[in-house]
Amino acid sequence: MKLTFITTNKHKFTEVKAVLRNYGVEIEQVVM
Repeated sequence: MKLTFITTNKHKFTEVKAVLRNYGVEIEQVVM
């Protein structure tokens, strides 16, 4: 599964990416 994560907070994106990786979920960041 791939999700798009929209945030300007790169640190939060990194945290979420690490957690979701454990569940087989890949995310990409979109900076607005």
